[in-house]
Amino acid sequence: MKTIAALVLSAGLTCNVLGEVVAKQGPPDDDSVRFRSPMILEVPLPVSDPATWTGSRIRSMEVLSRYKCDGVSLSLLGFTADSPSHGNIRITLDAKVDAELGHDKIVSMTAQAFDGDEEIGSRGAVNGLKVEEGANSFARWSLLVIPESTLREHPKTRVRIIVHVKAN
Repeated sequence: MKTIAALVLSAGLTCNVLGEVVAKQGPPDDDSVRFRSPMILEVPLPVSDPATWTGSRIRSMEVLSRYKCDGVSLSLLGFTADSPSHGNIRITLDAKVDAELGHDKIVSMTAQAFDGDEEIGSRGAVNGLKVEEGANSFARWSLLVIPESTLREHPKTRVRIIVHVKAN
């Protein structure tokens, strides 16, 4: 996975929207919002503020549906951070995954939290999510366990979601 990330980063192909979301992959299919698998999305972690560590779902306000990976997009992204336990924050991610007409897909996603280039906490993944054409599927998985002290020291944490898509 680090090799893919290094290749993507070295390609230098990025698209910024509202200065918040970054979508990467090299090279894009035809414009800077349609990619071949894998696609990497980076979004701010909306639950890095201790006031959000209540177990309530916080929806990312970033517009992700414009980014397509082999006909698949994320149209909803939510984060839930539980109250600290044993010095760690457990974060759950839920995503609504959509497929374009004529595209039945199997989607796998990995999520990682980063402070700059440094990965912090554990990774989370969902594998084998079936998404039928013109429909959507919902995925929920335990995203990360991040030390509470790390989030307090680095409130600008970002989440990198790597989307892999296969034909079904």
